[in-house]
Amino acid sequence: MSVVTIRAHRRYAVRGPIQLARQDGTSSPGLMIEVAAHGCRISNLQGVEFQPGEKIKITSDDGFEFAASVRWAHDGVAGIKLDQPLHARQMAQIVGAMRGEDDARRYGT
Repeated sequence: MSVVTIRAHRRYAVRGPIQLARQDGTSSPGLMIEVAAHGCRISNLQGVEFQPGEKIKITSDDGFEFAASVRWAHDGVAGIKLDQPLHARQMAQIVGAMRGEDDARRYGT
């Protein structure tokens, strides 16, 4: 039996190291594994237990920074809701950088 899941926004598989920081300054390294216009999924969180509703800041090794809040978290994985949705150009930059694609490859030249 197949199950169809309908989502409001397209998700992109990525793989990029990030830091998830609380407002009190504590942080945890993690790995962004999915990104969408309004949020992302982070795995490999270590050392900090994040709680739903908690305000956080995401910083990537590629220089991206986002204000967000935790939607859910368990077993080192968290669903994150971005405070401001990503524009198409931002999405393309993030997906390309976290997939290791250079500009020429992303734009087909």
